[in-house]
Amino acid sequence: MNSVLTACCFAATLCFSHPAAAQISSSYVEDDRMAPFRNGFAKIIDKGQVYYINVQGEKIELAETTPVSFNDAYSVQDYQREIKEEADFLPKTVLKYLKNGKIGIISPKGDILLAADYDDIDIEYRQFWKVKRNGKVSLFLADKTSYLISRISDI
Repeated sequence: MNSVLTACCFAATLCFSHPAAAQISSSYVEDDRMAPFRNGFAKIIDKGQVYYINVQGEKIELAETTPVSFNDAYSVQDYQREIKEEADFLPKTVLKYLKNGKIGIISPKGDILLAADYDDIDIEYRQFWKVKRNGKVSLFLADKTSYLISRISDI
């Protein structure tokens, strides 16, 4: 029995070590892949595009690459510590996401913090996020209020 198993493993190794087989298998893995659901989300790689889906099948596409990872245990821990210890400030461990061409803010664990209603969001500062919508700039504060800025020099 063990010799049969060893022979099968050896044959599979030879087969996938062939350059053509390796190219086919690696292109399949790189182009189309779905990770298992974890914490209600699954990572999808479809022809090089990376996005997530929730259990309802809704697509979550990240707007940019950051050191914060979506649905990652360490990023979730950092986010939870940050909102607990520094509740008077906006969290820094957040991600921008896209929906219908607009940008929003999502936590690493998948909570929508700011709906995708904006053309741009600057999350550089913890005291406020600068949000742009239809050519108008507002400041979104930690207490969830928003103030329209009449001149950019006001910031």
